[in-house]
Amino acid sequence: KPGPLHNDAFRAASKNKQLVMPDIKRMQFTITPKGWKALSVTGNQHQSRKAFIAMSFRYENRAEVQSAIEEACRESGWEGFTIDKEEFLGGITDEIIAKINQSRFVIAEFTENKHGVYYEAGYAAGLGKQVIYIV
Repeated sequence: KPGPLHNDAFRAASKNKQLVMPDIKRMQFTITPKGWKALSVTGNQHQSRKAFIAMSFRYENRAEVQSAIEEACRESGWEGFTIDKEEFLGGITDEIIAKINQSRFVIAEFTENKHGVYYEAGYAAGLGKQVIYIV
C-alpha cells in the first residue's frame, strides 16, 4: 500500500502533466494480513510435495521418531521436514506459519502434549489442510 510520498509524487506529476517516478527508497509500504498470506505461499501449495512435521523439540526419542516419519514420507514420495532443520531470519512462529502454508499436509506428533504442536495442527486444519495425528 503506497505511503504519503507516493501520493505527493502522483499529485506533482498530475499538476505538471509529466510522468515523475518517485524515489522508491523513500516510499513507505505496509503489507496487509492478506498480503502476508500471499507472500508466504511460494508456488501452488496444492502441487507441493512437502509435509510439515510438528513435534516436541525435547522429546526423549525424538531423533528416532523423526527419522521414521521422514523415511515414511520419502518412501511415499513426500518431503517431510521439521522447522528446526530450516534456516531462517526472524521469529520462529512466522516461519512455522509460512512452512505450513507451503506444505500439502501436516504430521502432528502429540506424545508430549506440547502446546506448539496443537497450535500448528489447529492452524493447518483451519486452512483445510489434512493433519495426520500420531502419538
